[in-house]
Amino acid sequence: MAFQTLRISNLRNITQLEIAPAEGINLIYGKNGSGKTSLLESIFMLGRGRSFRSSRAAPLICTGKKSLEIYGEYCANDTLNKIGIRKTLSDTEIHLNGENIHRLSQLAVTVPLQILTPQSYQLLDRGPEYRRKFIEWGVFHVEHQYSELLKRFLRAMNQRNAALKSNQKIARAWDKEVADCGELINSKRERYFGQLNTLLENELKCFMPDLEFDIVWRRGWKAGLTLSDSLIQNFERDCERKFTGSGPQRADIEIRINKIPVSQYASRGQQKLLVAALCIAQLKLSRQITDRKSVLLVDDLAAELDSHNREMLFSRFKESGSQVFLTATDPQLLSGMVDSMFHVEHGSLA
Repeated sequence: MAFQTLRISNLRNITQLEIAPAEGINLIYGKNGSGKTSLLESIFMLGRGRSFRSSRAAPLICTGKKSLEIYGEYCANDTLNKIGIRKTLSDTEIHLNGENIHRLSQLAVTVPLQILTPQSYQLLDRGPEYRRKFIEWGVFHVEHQYSELLKRFLRAMNQRNAALKSNQKIARAWDKEVADCGELINSKRERYFGQLNTLLENELKCFMPDLEFDIVWRRGWKAGLTLSDSLIQNFERDCERKFTGSGPQRADIEIRINKIPVSQYASRGQQKLLVAALCIAQLKLSRQITDRKSVLLVDDLAAELDSHNREMLFSRFKESGSQVFLTATDPQLLSGMVDSMFHVEHGSLA
């Protein structure tokens, strides 16, 4: 599973660019502002249908142009998938194998893709929703029908929340659907997290063998209670606060290093390695369960790492079996570790 061809037209400062990447590790290097991250952005858009840098179209489209176009050929299980995106200021068209698609989940299923950026450490010190999204990506790719189950739960919870604000008697009518879907969601998440944690322990031993990690899944309601019991027990509090306070929408991953919360203990370099370890473990688990390789985008991750940790990181990337695209300003930092190199200058290949 890998991109074989990538063509970009009018994305930021890239007017025309085409590459044929390797199945292994691809290095995109050049000066700041040369278009390296824009190239990563184009691959991300082919897998997610949106940018990871901007929710607005205007910054994405090259100055003076009416639209941008991205085309990629992605081979999976001997099937060549042709993906095309055309974006204007007011509209986005996405084509998969000649058909116009409207659900971004169709892209996500076709191209399992993850990204590491200099901001990825925020997974550790920002709100629980960031860590839930991380788990959601993994469960989505290994559990059939999980996406529909999550939609059912959110629909029921939103109805319950609306009733808590207007008609609290009706709110109780939604308890069963919220509880039934919530318990199923959590069982799938817990199963996935248990498998992930096993692989993560091995990655952390490679990266930071002298540290003691304690990583625990918090499901979102009190231990020892079913979700149904928790909804009943906390109903008066929910009425006062006007929202549902128990359930998988409150789940989180708790991470401690040497018994201290990770946000208080870890240096920026340690945070980068921990997030990289989480991502690598996730990619390995996805391949282990589905027998499909993933695509990993890495934007300037090596900049703050010493040579030992860079070498360790790239050995783990290779072992994951993923197709990797990474950026750097200095190719010498990664010399001998990559399968293919692309030098970008002023939005073009040098």
